[in-house]
Amino acid sequence: METLQGMAKVGYWSFDIATQKPTWSKQISLNLAELTVPEEREQAKADFMKLQKSGRLRREYRFVKKGGSSFYMTLDATKLSDDRYLGFCKDTTDRRMVEELADHQLLLENREDNP
Repeated sequence: METLQGMAKVGYWSFDIATQKPTWSKQISLNLAELTVPEEREQAKADFMKLQKSGRLRREYRFVKKGGSSFYMTLDATKLSDDRYLGFCKDTTDRRMVEELADHQLLLENREDNP
């Protein structure tokens, strides 16, 4: 299972509010809150508050590695009970890079058409 998760760039996490204990798969390996880029931390906190009320969350976040490079992950989370949550993360960095490249290419083409 871990091999498939690694190949798919997917991981999971859970959080128990009562014990304040997070657990995560090897693919995530670190606390997501610590990896979130500083400019998105307040939004992430607000999203968690919404998750507590609505029971569902799906959002893409930008994270930063220890070396300083950033990557993107989509987080899908579900409230299992008043004090337990389960989430799945998927690395979306490659997709984001392709989208940004396509946007850049489109801008260049539009600039060439309208000198």
